[in-house]
Formats: sequence, C-alpha cells, structure tokens
Amino acid sequence: MMGRGHMATTSVLWLACAPPVAAAAGHTMSAGEIIVSTIAIAGWSVWPDWDHSDARLARTLGPISKFFARVVGKLSGGHRVGKTHTLAFAVLMGVLAGALARVPHEFGDVVLPANWALIVMMWFLAYTMMLTLGLSVLRSRLIGDEIIALEAAGIVALALWLAPEEWWWMPWTAAIGCLLHCLQDAMTVRGLPNFFWPLPRVRLRIPVLGRAGGSREQILTSAALAASLWIGPAVLSGHVWWTADWLVA
Repeated sequence: MMGRGHMATTSVLWLACAPPVAAAAGHTMSAGEIIVSTIAIAGWSVWPDWDHSDARLARTLGPISKFFARVVGKLSGGHRVGKTHTLAFAVLMGVLAGALARVPHEFGDVVLPANWALIVMMWFLAYTMMLTLGLSVLRSRLIGDEIIALEAAGIVALALWLAPEEWWWMPWTAAIGCLLHCLQDAMTVRGLPNFFWPLPRVRLRIPVLGRAGGSREQILTSAALAASLWIGPAVLSGHVWWTADWLVA
C-alpha cells in the first residue's frame, strides 16, 4: 500500500476505535486529544517504510534521512521482507515512544518541558504526514519542504494547545500505526514474508487489495476518507459514530 493509503485507512480506524476503547478502559479522550493523536498515528503509519530509501519518509531530513533509510534497509533485510515490517517492530516502536515520554528534562540550569522529546517526535510525525500528503501552501522545488517543516511546527503548537495534558496515547499510536501498516501491506499481492520474526518465516498474505497503488487500494482509500467525514464529527462531538444521534444533538 502507498503512503497516502496507509495514512487514510489508519487514521479513520483510529478515529472509529480509539475513543470508545479508551473510554471502556477508563481514559476519556477529549476532542483535542482525538485530533492530535490522529495526526500522530498518521505519521506513525508509514514508519515501517524506513527500510525503503526511495520512500517519502526517507526525504524528511534530506541526505541524513536517506542515508539512515539505506542503513535500516540493509540491516533489516530489505523493503517489506525485513524486520521493520514485523509485529516485533510495531511493539518496539510502542516501547520507544513510551521511553521518549520518560526522557529527562532537567539538564543543570536548563529545564525543558516535561515531554520535550515527544514534542520533537510530534514535529517529525506532523512533517512526515504533511510531506506524504503533499500539503505545502507553496509549490516550489527550492523551499517547498522548508514550508512543510514550518507548517509542522504550527501543528505542534496547535497540538500543545489542544492537548496540553500528558500524551499517554503516544505509545499506542506508535505500536498500532506500525501494526496497521504491516497488515495493510499484507493485503497486497506481495504480502509480508517475515511478519512473525523472529519466529520461522511464514508469509502473511491476504491479497484482497491486489497490487500496491492499484485501483482496489484507491477505492479503499477513498472509502476511508469518505467514512472520516461521518466518523470524525461524531466522535469529536462526544457521540458514538454508529448512530446518527450526533446529527440532532
């Protein structure tokens, strides 16, 4: 599946499932938390593609990220066939996000915000989302990516305003975003040959979407975007999306 498809389907699944599941677990998500966490999971949803040096994700930090993607691709075993497209990687990213929330924020006389590492990660996730979707207000080969970087900084400022509380949901967006990426790739004809690593190789392949970027994937992406127009307003207004109560509330 292509990057935009990953973001669209993952985001709408998070919108549909995260608020009611969180409520059942005793965590009521505010409208701000729903918006910010959806942006975060959109960014995380392409994270397994660090094994692909030609992916948009590898463009985020120019030559640095491209070199990093090449190294990850070689160390992991290659695009889709390696370790970044595995259940273990999804769990590891959840652990990483949880660790970022506990990074020290006092360095002598310098005191940073308590969740400064997550704020930096949020910028990177927002930038990844904007770059993948091509959402630059200025179309220019010279400064287009720089404009997106500034837009991502604006998203971070908005995120801190909408969700000033502890971002307890960040590890969940990391793990679930990466996991859904893998499952979506498994729905293409190529499938995932190493999803259950380090267990023996068993190809996970349910090719209902056909080839990556094909017509069936585009239909699914369009359906996800259409569904978000219903699910989004429902959950943001504090209602369940499987009824029409939010229309008359």
